[in-house]
Amino acid sequence: MENKNDMFNKVPKNNKPKMFKFNLYWMYGLIFMMLIALYLTNDSSASKELGWTEFQKLAQDNVFDKMAVYNKKNLVEATVKSGKKALVFKSDSTTLGTNPKVYVKIPSADKFSDFYDKAVTENHIDTQVRYEEGDDTIWNFLVYFGQIILIIVVWIFLMRRMSGG
Repeated sequence: MENKNDMFNKVPKNNKPKMFKFNLYWMYGLIFMMLIALYLTNDSSASKELGWTEFQKLAQDNVFDKMAVYNKKNLVEATVKSGKKALVFKSDSTTLGTNPKVYVKIPSADKFSDFYDKAVTENHIDTQVRYEEGDDTIWNFLVYFGQIILIIVVWIFLMRRMSGG
């Protein structure tokens, strides 16, 4: 009876505390988190959302340098000229980046085109406009990284199944 208790009360021969084992999955997690952080923080410029009427007034005053119209989203992304930042951002104009942007929900791309054509003829604005489809960012992320993620998941699955013996 005492022999059984002695077996359970024995201290292991090496008195070293267990060290933290670095698992390869930690590396995968760190790489994945860094990719997400880079993807979400890729633009360091300031931005502001405006209403349609305020945007129209500012556009007629020739405040914007470039505009991108996203057809699917009914959204305009306009870059503010460097000398006109104070008109748009008021008190925040001192802390802005190099290319501050303004986002505006528009009724439709056709209505915006009519407004822009009218503003060019009446106010002689020199803003460059480009029209884009405006795909969804989540879909773009899946298209770019989905294949790589799928290959990694299948590889991990196969390696775990093969290591069983």
